[in-house]
Amino acid sequence: MQGLPLQIFPFLGIVASSAAAAVHRSLPTFTSISPSPVRSPVAPLMHSTSAAAGPSYSSLSRLNAFRFPWTAPQPTIREPEVLPYEPDEEALPFEPPQLPGVPRNLNWAFPSFGAVVGEERDPKGWPKAAKWIALLAPPIGLAWYLWYKWAIEEELRMFMGKGLGGTLVVAPFVAGVVAGIVDYDTFEPAFWGAFAWIYLNQYFLYKKVNELFANRGLTEPLAVWWLLLPGFNFVVGARQVYFLAEYWSIERGVEMPTDDFAEFFPFVREEDLTIAKLLTTPSLWARPIATWLDSRDNK
Repeated sequence: MQGLPLQIFPFLGIVASSAAAAVHRSLPTFTSISPSPVRSPVAPLMHSTSAAAGPSYSSLSRLNAFRFPWTAPQPTIREPEVLPYEPDEEALPFEPPQLPGVPRNLNWAFPSFGAVVGEERDPKGWPKAAKWIALLAPPIGLAWYLWYKWAIEEELRMFMGKGLGGTLVVAPFVAGVVAGIVDYDTFEPAFWGAFAWIYLNQYFLYKKVNELFANRGLTEPLAVWWLLLPGFNFVVGARQVYFLAEYWSIERGVEMPTDDFAEFFPFVREEDLTIAKLLTTPSLWARPIATWLDSRDNK
């Protein structure tokens, strides 16, 4: 560059900046990676622009991009459009992750409970015999629950735009457990590490469910710290399944599917549940207790 007059460098900078800005404007805007579009009222979690509005930056930003290409604004994620939910009958009971998420309640997550219920309940497509097998063969029930876990984590990642997704949550757990079963002496750390991994991701899951409700202006239903209390960790786990299904029902504008587990154990669906309330309100423990208390009070 020796011999060039110094006055040419600002000119070269302007030319390069203009070219970079032009290339940037010619690039297509990134869109959501979700397979099924949805317009969510939790839109603050996404930087949305309308398709007709184009890139959302001001004239001043354009001027900055003209002068300094590294200040050019990045493409924004567009908010997808609403599509009506039409369940794929051929995919039942293995409905793939979709948006809005499938209201997978406790009947869905634990089909073995449906073995003792007379009516046909979720998951659709499971015959009564299969539910009995899941009840009598815990490994099969666990495998189904891991499918549930994978599906809801995938839906939350697509909907909220954050999180590891189902594969990265479930696969390390399965790998660690299988390795420990095959050779416990060698893979003992992996075996217990798998449970620590799934426990950690339960914490993040509960936080995300609370965030969904908070963004709608609703009460956060889960006491996340119960995860650390023996016994109460199962309570908050069951409540997570119920309230996530309730949230997806709200998103779809459909009625919450009948949840026999939550009907039998009312504490699962109690919105503002506290430890004191749970311990001092027998009617929340189980439906037979609530029925007995009601009959006693009516005498």
